[in-house]
Amino acid sequence: MSDPTEPGAGGRSLLREWGPRAVFESALIVFSIVLALTINNCVADLQMQARVKEARAFFIQEIQANRATVISDDFLPYHRRVLSTLASIDPSRPMTGAETTAALSIFHTGIHFAPLRDVVWRSFSSSDLLAHMPPRLVFALNDAYQAQEQLQATTVSFYPQLSQIPGALARGGDARAPLASLDVFMGDLVATESNLPARYDRALAELEKN
Repeated sequence: MSDPTEPGAGGRSLLREWGPRAVFESALIVFSIVLALTINNCVADLQMQARVKEARAFFIQEIQANRATVISDDFLPYHRRVLSTLASIDPSRPMTGAETTAALSIFHTGIHFAPLRDVVWRSFSSSDLLAHMPPRLVFALNDAYQAQEQLQATTVSFYPQLSQIPGALARGGDARAPLASLDVFMGDLVATESNLPARYDRALAELEKN
């Protein structure tokens, strides 16, 4: 039997007494750290879910407003009427007085370019929120807003030429060539605006899913 008075005996006794407690306290510290990290992750997830939900609501408001703008009488229906007026002008012969008057009437109130908004898209597309949304939703949003951008880019590029047409008509010059260009532009404008509601609807359907 070992003598308790031998060197090291007290250390072994102390280890037997305090060892289990030290192990328990160490395990408790590790558990506390893991629990804190888990809670922090849960809180971060809940905060991200709240931000995504808020972003969805903003997207729904913006897209619904844009959809209502496009189909309102001042835009898509009006552009279809303009296209119909242009179709009634025969480009193979000089314009009659009635055709010139009809062409000038197009510009009395302007061509009416739809003021489509993309504030929400520009705000969130560069953030990490889209990474927390389903891919199908992100694709639908991108499709809708890309069509808007294409529409606006086409409008901006054609506007300098468009602004010259009323003057040419008023001077009585041969405006068949610029009117033919306007006819092509209006055809593209109407086609793009006609497709926008369906793209908006797909995005809205994805946004409204849980």
